[in-house]
Amino acid sequence: MVFMQKAIVSGHSDSLFCPSARIVMGQLIREGTGSFDLLTSPEYALYRPNKKEFEENIRPISETSNKIEQMRRKRHRRKTQFHIKM
Repeated sequence: MVFMQKAIVSGHSDSLFCPSARIVMGQLIREGTGSFDLLTSPEYALYRPNKKEFEENIRPISETSNKIEQMRRKRHRRKTQFHIKM
């Protein structure tokens, strides 16, 4: 802790971007779950849809899998076109 005393006496400041500096000061590091703040309204956290609302938002598996397959084909076409141009 001597380095902190010297920094304080000489008037230096530290922005605490380094993970080790943040740990020494007892603050969360900005990695993993400490890298962002999540703010949510309590209404969203406690909301429970009724059965009708829930069923209206469900899609059949076949519809979802068709969309995924279409996305894969588009991605494959882009890769193929790129390789042909080279």
